[in-house]
Amino acid sequence: MKYLTIAFLVFLSSCRQDLTIIYETKNIEKGQKAVLALNPAGLGGGDVYYVHILGADENANENDLNSVVFIVDYWDSVLPRDTTRIKVEWLHDTLKIAYDSKMRIYKQVIKTRDNVILYEPIKP
Repeated sequence: MKYLTIAFLVFLSSCRQDLTIIYETKNIEKGQKAVLALNPAGLGGGDVYYVHILGADENANENDLNSVVFIVDYWDSVLPRDTTRIKVEWLHDTLKIAYDSKMRIYKQVIKTRDNVILYEPIKP
């Protein structure tokens, strides 16, 4: 399973074309920000959403998967594009990510850059 996940992440990174930043939320105390980005649907797939944790002065880079802590998609493209289905907020040094429970998860990191990340599936 580990190798399948790695292979899929490499595939995703090669398919990323038009990374669109949806919004950023800053953690001023830590000098960091969380960035929600979207790679629009291609043939045979749904929109792919990425959450990056970056330094305050860094930018989300479509080729850098090291800063990505969360990757999800709408696997069947049936759900309409709705960027409100993922909510990202800082709770001091903890990042909370709430997401539509219908999304398919590819990457879900629980700790990075001295931050704890909490996940909350939301039923539509």
